[in-house]
Order: sequence, then structure tokens, then C-alpha cells
Amino acid sequence: MINMETNLPLPRGYGFAYRPTDDVLIFIAPEKFPRGQCLLDSYALIRAGLRQLRGDVLADRYNPIIVTPNVLDVSESELMKTLREGIHQTHGTYNLLTTHGDRAVREIDIKTNTVRAQVKRVTDGRRRGAYSDCWIRDPRRLSCCMPGDYYSRGKDFWVGLIKEPGMVSDKIEETRTPKVFDIYLAALSLALSDEPSFENIIPVDLDSNPYLVSEVLAAYYIEGQSLFEISRKLMGIRGFVNDDVIEAVRDGKVGIEVLRQKYMETDKNLGFWKAVRDVVRDTKILLRENGFIRRGHVLEYPNKPKLMAVCTRFVREDGIIADLYIHPGIPPLIIYRYPQPEDVDSFNFYGGGYLYTYPLKILNRKVRARDDYSRRMMDTRIITPSSLGIKVCGNLPYPKK
Repeated sequence: MINMETNLPLPRGYGFAYRPTDDVLIFIAPEKFPRGQCLLDSYALIRAGLRQLRGDVLADRYNPIIVTPNVLDVSESELMKTLREGIHQTHGTYNLLTTHGDRAVREIDIKTNTVRAQVKRVTDGRRRGAYSDCWIRDPRRLSCCMPGDYYSRGKDFWVGLIKEPGMVSDKIEETRTPKVFDIYLAALSLALSDEPSFENIIPVDLDSNPYLVSEVLAAYYIEGQSLFEISRKLMGIRGFVNDDVIEAVRDGKVGIEVLRQKYMETDKNLGFWKAVRDVVRDTKILLRENGFIRRGHVLEYPNKPKLMAVCTRFVREDGIIADLYIHPGIPPLIIYRYPQPEDVDSFNFYGGGYLYTYPLKILNRKVRARDDYSRRMMDTRIITPSSLGIKVCGNLPYPKK
């Protein structure tokens, strides 16, 4: 049977999002920095880190935050063998482990307004020691160019959210292609972070926990956790995200978004998903007609795994937010969030209070719940598309009036 593409977005990444215009998304996932550090470290240092992590976990001296403990309950040689296999399976090479003895970042050229360097590629297996050209223009503005072919080659890349979110490069091209801060720029940023001009170039603190780099490597390449889930766990570690980034989120200059990869495909419950497709199409049209514009993807029910969903976000000039909630087995819903008075400061980067109750049980009720994008408590109301006059099919299990 041929699979049907649904309207359910699947997550690819989770991280800091900065939008200089409605059509430009700058996205930085926290997991890039532990993996970028791995690109800089020698194989001996990587092995020593995993040895220390394994020993302290098995001896109950450390409770891991990212990786599942039983993943480490093997011999050291078996652990390293599985790591190598996972890296090769993911990237097609062993370059991440610097097995060829090449320097990960070479030919660093620091000038007044520009830094240029070459960073070893992790995915190019056609020749040994393949490198990507990277550069950062103006340390104060932190304007970068993406390396390689995969992420918008040749377009200027803005990462000013780290230091001065309000300063936007004049050379940013308006495009709907997300600019993704990748592992190469993470490695270059880490290599430059000791330079005075680049003291604020890293949005996270890898030194906040000496096990984090090893944990991320084990979780991703050995255990097989998704980069989306790893970034979510990293974001919840107090002290990992730098204070200046947290302040940028507080000020509304930066948000927490989900970068989607594709939509879920299925060959089951096709009647349900066809009905969902029709309702979602009509809902999007109605939201646009009412002045809403699409603004990326966010998490709803982030602390309730069985209800968590990646939602397409729509925003309006008056500050009202509409998140389109799609979940297997639950008919499409709209989660409205309303702007708060300026004198109400409910921001808490690490706070709780997210939506938790089954959504169909709180239909049309105003509740207070934290918004994952802004990390603020907001008045929230969940409604059905039919309450806006949208026709729904009988295949969708909405509660009877």
C-alpha cells in the first residue's frame, strides 16, 4: 500500500530562532556545539571523555542527563567500536574522530572585520581530509556564511542573536530557506572563543558540565537519540544556555522553535488523515483571511510525551497567536494564546506550567499555560475549527455538543 503524506510535521531540530524579517529564519540548535567540540578534539581526548563518563556512571558517581545509563554498561572497547560505527553510519566517514591526523580547523586568518578558516568536513567521503571554507564577518555583528552545498551556499548568514539581536546585516537575502547554524560553524566558533573579540560568540557553556560532550556523542551516535530530543534536554540544563541568550528570549528578540524535516507518512487510518487534511487546509485559509501569518513551528504539550506535538504557528499584529495542533488520534485543534499586559512579567526560561490536560477536556476554557516559544505564561484557549465555521468530516472524533 502506498503511504499517504499527512499534515503532521516531524521535528528535525530544536533551538534558538531569530527572525530579522518574516521570511528569514536563523536557527541555532544547542546540540551543534558538543558535536562541534568533538570535531576539534583528538581521538584520544574523545576516548578519555567516554571512559570517564562510563566509569562514573557505572560507579554511581554521576547521573547522566542526556544518555540512557544502560547504554554505557558495556566494555570500553565495545563502547568505542559502537561509537565509530555510529559515526560512519551517520556521516559515511570517520572524519568526526579526526582519524587522519588532520587539524579540524586550519588556516585561521583573523583580520579587523573578518575571520576566515577551513573546517574539516564530516560527511564528504570522496577524499581524505576534505575541508569547508568558513568565515565570520565583523565580530560585533557576527555575520557568517554557511559552508558547503546543503545549507544555502553563498548566502550571508546572521547569528547576531548571540550578542546584539537588533543589529541585522544589510546583506541578508529574504528567503524562506532556513539558515541553520551547522557543526562546522560551531567548531569554528569554539576554536575562536578564547579570542577577546569573540568572547560572546558561543550561546552555550560546554564547561557547565564536563560530561556533556561525551553524553551527546553517546546519546546520538551510540544510543540513536534524535538531535531534536538531545537539544531539548540540553536546553533544560541550568547553566548551559548563556545568560545573554536567555535575556534575548526574555526581551522577545529570540524564541524557541522547532525546525521541521518533513510531514509524517502513513498507510493507516487514511480516512482520518484525509479528513484532517481538508480541515487543516480550510483552517489555514481562514486564519490568513483573518490577518494571521505563518511563523514557523513550536512545541505544544512539551512535558506530556503522549500529547506533545509540533504545531504550525500563526501570529497577528495584535499579538494573538494561533497554533495549529495536529496529533494522531486527536482531531485538529487551534490553540489560541493572548498577549499579556506589559506590567505582567511571567517569563521563566526553566519554568513549568505548560499545557498538560487532555485538550478535548478543556475545550473553550481559558487557562493559564506557558508558551514554549517565549517561555511566558499566557492566557490560552483551545477551540475546534468548527467553532470558526469550518466544516468537519464525521471521520474526526470531535466531542458531541
